Amino acid sequence: MSASARAQSRQGLFSRRDQAVIAAAAISMLLVQMDLLALSLMPPVIARDVAAPTPDLQWLVSGYMLALGALMITGGPAADLRGRRRVLVAGLTGFGAVSVLRVATLLSVLGAAALAVLVRRVRV
Repeated sequence: MSASARAQSRQGLFSRRDQAVIAAAAISMLLVQMDLLALSLMPPVIARDVAAPTPDLQWLVSGYMLALGALMITGGPAADLRGRRRVLVAGLTGFGAVSVLRVATLLSVLGAAALAVLVRRVRV
């Protein structure tokens, strides 16, 4: 087989649609792994803030992994019944909504902390 024939066969390996599906799956897994990484870094910080031993907070990571495994088990049959694309979009939408709620909660906590500092300064 000539070099040009090999190059042409490699170009036609994946269609644009296939590439989009692969990219969506890769981005989905990247988001899940980033969330797990953030969660695994939090127990020492939480332990320091609430004066609890770090091993007692390992249930945070274990609970996340348990929920992720349970949803993966139910996600397969749901994708078979409803369609893989629909279930993927629903999962990404739910994940995005929860992430937005977490950011909104963080912003509200930061706002409350700023108000508490301002109230203390005004009283003194």
